[in-house]
Amino acid sequence: MITTKARATTQLAANRPEDHPFVRAMREATLTPAQAKAAALEIRHVVAAFPRFLAALIAQIPAHPERMVLVENLFHEHGAMNASRVHEVTYRGFLTQLGLTAAEIDAHRPGLAATVYVRALLDLSGRGPITEALGALGVIEEIVARVSVAVRQYGQHTQAGAESHFSVHEVLDVRHADELYELCDTYLASGDAESVAESVARGLALGHYYHLRLYTDVASIISLV
Repeated sequence: MITTKARATTQLAANRPEDHPFVRAMREATLTPAQAKAAALEIRHVVAAFPRFLAALIAQIPAHPERMVLVENLFHEHGAMNASRVHEVTYRGFLTQLGLTAAEIDAHRPGLAATVYVRALLDLSGRGPITEALGALGVIEEIVARVSVAVRQYGQHTQAGAESHFSVHEVLDVRHADELYELCDTYLASGDAESVAESVARGLALGHYYHLRLYTDVASIISLV
């Protein structure tokens, strides 16, 4: 049996997140301060919504053994119950380091990039096939881990910070991706392997597409493309 992690590795190698123009611009620190602020504000709405994707999928899974890794992931999203380490809070710290005020952060409303992404993932997580949603969230976790390296590099080049939020995601999200891939493999081993494999593969493709499309739409918002 081909593992879900192996499938994801092959898929990401064919269309690497690191090669996306938006990610490359972060890594090479070619974004202007205004572009960086606009992009980060838009992505904040995705960061804030991610726990809701997990919660929606948790609500779909009937048996507690399969819910456990998702519940732990949701626990980490909430800073392991430390309010100052909630991921939405640490991301807000990054926005402040970029030079945004609390008023600017609070006043920002999601554009089409975040709106389309969040609605698509909420629908998939809450109403889509479980294995499809697991595959999608798994590959998204891996993409975020890899892209976090580029954001941290941007922060180092520009003295904009980014360590406290993105250095955590570089490591933690790899673990979360692996756990989700392993859960997909559990479903593969316990059900109709061909049908489950097709569902997982579709989820991997959807998560990959949705997340890179998010970056493309954000790049359009900031006139990068």
